Amino acid sequence: MPDVNLQPPFEAYAGEEPFVFVSYAHKDGHLVYPEIKALHESGARIWFDGGIDPGNEWAEDISLALLKAHIFLVFITPAAVESNNVRDEIGLALSEKKTFVAAHLQETQLPASLKLRMGRLQAMFKYNMTEENFRKKLLSCLSVEGVVEAKKKTEIEMVLIPAGKFLMGSPESEEGRLDEEKQHEVTLTKPYYMGKYTVTQEQWESLGMRNRSDEEGAKLPVTNVSWEDCQEFIKKLNEKMDGGYRLPTEAEWEYACRAGTTTAYSFGDSLTESDANINGSSTKVVGSYGPNAFDLYDMHGNIWEWCDDWFGGYPVGEVTDPKGLTTGEFRVLRGGSFNYGVSRARSSYRLNDLLPSYRDATFGFRLARTKL
Repeated sequence: MPDVNLQPPFEAYAGEEPFVFVSYAHKDGHLVYPEIKALHESGARIWFDGGIDPGNEWAEDISLALLKAHIFLVFITPAAVESNNVRDEIGLALSEKKTFVAAHLQETQLPASLKLRMGRLQAMFKYNMTEENFRKKLLSCLSVEGVVEAKKKTEIEMVLIPAGKFLMGSPESEEGRLDEEKQHEVTLTKPYYMGKYTVTQEQWESLGMRNRSDEEGAKLPVTNVSWEDCQEFIKKLNEKMDGGYRLPTEAEWEYACRAGTTTAYSFGDSLTESDANINGSSTKVVGSYGPNAFDLYDMHGNIWEWCDDWFGGYPVGEVTDPKGLTTGEFRVLRGGSFNYGVSRARSSYRLNDLLPSYRDATFGFRLARTKL
C-alpha cells in the first residue's frame, strides 16, 4: 500500500514549456520522491500525479499530461511492473513515440511483454551506480529535450567556510604592505558560504543582465560591473533562487582567501604566474588555476572582486564579525587582477577610492551566502 502520509515534494509542473512526465507505482513514493525532488531542484520541469487536483478524473488528467509531455520517465521497480496504471502509461508513451527514459531503482525482472517493448529503450540502473553518477546521467538524459530550465545555468556553486579566528591585514615585514593594512585579530562566529568561483558571464546573462565584459565567454568571469550592478544581480538571483545571496564582507573575503594561512598569499610568501593570472593581458576561464585550502578558485588574480563594505580604516584590537562602516563614499575590491602585479594580489591588499557606480574591465565579483 502507498504511504498516505508521504507528502509530494513540490507542485507538479503546469505550464506550457517542455516537461517530463513521471510514471511510478504509488507504493514507491518513498523511492521516487527524492529522485524527482533532485531533478526539480536542478531545474527540470516535472509532472507527476501528486499534482492532480482532488475531484478530477485521474485517467483523463494523466493521459492529457502524458500527451503534452516531451519526455516520458518511468521508475522501474517490482511494484511498478505489477501496476496496471504504470503499464498503461508505458503503452501510451510508446504508442505516441515519446522520448522514453527508464530508470531502474531496484533490480527487477521485466515481464516478457514489457521486456519485448522496452528492450531497446534508453535505460539506467541506479543499483549499479553511485547516487551522484545516477542523478547526473538522469539529468543529462532529460536535458536533450529542453525540459531543464535556465535555472541550472544560474546556480552558483558554493563552499561552506567554517567559523574561526584569524589575523586580518599584514605584518610590517610583508613586502608591499600599506599602512591601511594594519594587522588585527578578527573572529567570525558563524560559518558561511563562499562562491567557489567568481560569477561567470553565463550566470550573469541567465538573469537577463546586460553583459559589458570586454572579452566574451560563457565561463569567463563577468567584468565591467559596478558594485551597484552586483546588487541588481543579487536581487534577481534571490528572487529566482532560495534567497540569502550577497557580497562578502572584507573580513569574510580575506578569511576565505587565506584559508588558514598567515603568509602573503594562500600559496605562501610568493606567487608566480603559474599560481594565478597576474601580469597578463586578459581574463581566463574561472578555475584555470589550482584552488586554495578551502577549495576556492582565483582568489588571487584574474579579476578584482567587489566586497560589501564601505571603505574605512581597519579597527584596532580584537573585533568580532566586522561589517565595515555603515556609511561612506567608496567601496572596496580585493584579490588583484590579470593586469596587475603580484603585490596587489596579496591576501590583505585593498583596492579602494572607488565609487559604487564605477565599472572597469578588471572588476567582477564572487558571492557569499549566510549559512541556512
